[in-house]
Amino acid sequence: MPQPDAAFRDVLDNPPVVAWGSRIKVPAMISSERDSRGVTLLGIEPDKELLLGFDPADIVEGRFIESVDDQGLVVGRKLLDRLETRLGNRVVIMSQDPHNEIADRGLRIVGVFKSDLQMLEESQIYAGLGTVQKLLNIHGRVSELAVVGANFEQTDELLSLIQNAAPPGAETLDWKSLDEFLAESQNLIGSIVYLMTLVIFMALSFGLANTFMMAVFERMREIGLMKALGMRPSAIVTQILLESPGPAGDRRTGGQYIRRAVHLSFEGRYRPVCICRSTGAGWNKQYPDPHARMG
Repeated sequence: MPQPDAAFRDVLDNPPVVAWGSRIKVPAMISSERDSRGVTLLGIEPDKELLLGFDPADIVEGRFIESVDDQGLVVGRKLLDRLETRLGNRVVIMSQDPHNEIADRGLRIVGVFKSDLQMLEESQIYAGLGTVQKLLNIHGRVSELAVVGANFEQTDELLSLIQNAAPPGAETLDWKSLDEFLAESQNLIGSIVYLMTLVIFMALSFGLANTFMMAVFERMREIGLMKALGMRPSAIVTQILLESPGPAGDRRTGGQYIRRAVHLSFEGRYRPVCICRSTGAGWNKQYPDPHARMG
């Protein structure tokens, strides 16, 4: 597909779009002086890729891609070990152009990244968008456009907006369609949380009911005395109900103090990281970027 024109860019540069970037994503072969591996080659716009979620802190050696015409290559830490090569060495990238011709080019490794998933360290490499376009002889064209919105749970509005603005023939998908396994996993986790919450409330209800029952049985003589003095049963029940929030409130207040103390003990040690990102639309089936962060 062609790169976005002025009208399409106007849509992408305004809300509800938070960030977007053009990409070329193709299967490729990377060869060092000792070994070869099949990988996924990503041609990117580095400034926009950082907005899409790549964390510069994941670069453990060297640097990231600096421009679309950068002649360098960024590979995963595990792939570097598999190829038995090192930072600064040249490797050969081979892929197929749209005419089914073999295209190859030598690039120098300028950066090494880490990932929480070892599979992604072995299977994904980054290069400049312009460099990959020259390699495949597809000047001015890309294979996909990644779009990020503000809320990953509500993508309908963003998806509709991109569908209307996209060029004819472009397939527009939200992240749930791009990775159905991840979407189902999210639904499963949500169901488990609701189930655990229900079980906890049931356990608390039985414990609280048992406490009140014991309290009532221990006060049988007191209740008998109140009835003998002329107190109506409805008044006795009302009195017990008015007394019941006391123990529950004491437990709740104590729980809040304990929670606050635990929170303060961990504050400053760890920073919360969301691994979940709001990807509004894309054009090719793809796995979500492992470096994505969402604020």
